[in-house]
Amino acid sequence: MNFIDLIYNACKTNRESELIHWPDSGGFPITTSKALLRDINYRRHIFRSAGFKPGLRIVLMQSISPDILGAMLALMAEGCAVVVPPSGAGWRVFSDLSRTAGADKVVLVPGSSKLLRVALWVLRIPILRFPDIKKNELEFSDTNPVSVSADDLALISFSSGSTGKSKPVFRTHGVLKAQHEAIEREFPSFEGQVDLPLFPNVLLHHLANGTPCVIPNIPGWKLKQMEPERIFNQLVAKKINTLTGNVYYFKALTKAARGRNFKEVKACGIGGSPVPENLLSTVQDLFPNAIIHVIYGATEAEPIAVRSYSGSPSPWKGYHVGKPVGGIELKFQNTFPIRPGTDGEIMVGEINVRGAHVVSGNKNWHPTGDYGYLEDGELYLTARKGNEAEIEGWQHYHIEHGLSLVRGVRQVAAIAESGVFNIYFVGTCSIGELHSNFPKTLPSKSIGKIIKRKSLPVDQRHFSKILYKKI
Repeated sequence: MNFIDLIYNACKTNRESELIHWPDSGGFPITTSKALLRDINYRRHIFRSAGFKPGLRIVLMQSISPDILGAMLALMAEGCAVVVPPSGAGWRVFSDLSRTAGADKVVLVPGSSKLLRVALWVLRIPILRFPDIKKNELEFSDTNPVSVSADDLALISFSSGSTGKSKPVFRTHGVLKAQHEAIEREFPSFEGQVDLPLFPNVLLHHLANGTPCVIPNIPGWKLKQMEPERIFNQLVAKKINTLTGNVYYFKALTKAARGRNFKEVKACGIGGSPVPENLLSTVQDLFPNAIIHVIYGATEAEPIAVRSYSGSPSPWKGYHVGKPVGGIELKFQNTFPIRPGTDGEIMVGEINVRGAHVVSGNKNWHPTGDYGYLEDGELYLTARKGNEAEIEGWQHYHIEHGLSLVRGVRQVAAIAESGVFNIYFVGTCSIGELHSNFPKTLPSKSIGKIIKRKSLPVDQRHFSKILYKKI
């Protein structure tokens, strides 16, 4: 087997179909299934000529582009494992990739910076630059992907580093296939679907289904430089009816909407970090006819649970992320009781998962680093590892989620220190206004300092996960 078999088969089923729409501002064409296959085969020819063999671990830069996508799919088709550096990583990260991810070589696609090329030369890391050969000057046989084992590595990406240093995550061909199947079970594709995927794993899933995708028009694929109007224009011009993204992405869209809505959108998925209830309601206003999904997962296990928004439970219960998906098992490690509010005692623990689409597989449990509990089959998150202390029956997500809904609060972090929660927040409301919104059931002796900040440190992939150790 080879995960890329799915993409080959989908492309061969309808060769002339429009598969990928690249951002208009970049001058990239619409890529048909036939063109994608030709591009993959061209790059496979180059890799074979360069002596690449199955099992090699090859580094690619992370920004989504036709060159990066074609190179990634070609490498995987050749049985190589693609190494994707951490988000926001500079050239110095390459000196560490051999140790952390076992990287063998670096592939430089057109547009790579001169500084990066010099850095790699100084570090003596072998590189391959694509030669200046026009694809139409070469003839390629329509070969199938190299056969590999389900346990062979296909993709090495990196965690967000919200509980410490970012670490490599090793996905096999079997895990990628199982993840594709898990996403399809939860979100079945449909005739006429056109998706706007922010997450690369969702793009891979749609390519394996043959579902047309529009790549979000974000300059340089740098999320902080996104201009919502570009996304709005794509929604209309490309007749998009499903989309996915993270909390930062949807906050930017809803803030810029100014009363507009897009009734053609049928479904919308939000993930990457805990999702506050007030964001769900504003996203519903933006897409009034859409089912709004909260998607909970981890880099090592995507998805874990899914919730369809239909009104909000009490935010003081923690973050409500929905029912665990089919094909995944949960258990709670190191459990202990908490008692937030007046609803009685709850047993919480660190969420561990296993299953076919989890990197640890069906035998070994993967610790997510999140703490939580199940209530009536629904999963709630209450804390993040490293800040999981219980104080007077509460954990930090209870407090953060409740206070995030206060008018004028943009970000809030509750850090357990010396038997109290110290509160750090960003926004236009005053400290007094924030304090007046604490629930009466929260003992006042459990609250320490309340400090207003200009910003709070967040991860460099989603710009939504708070880095508590850096506050």
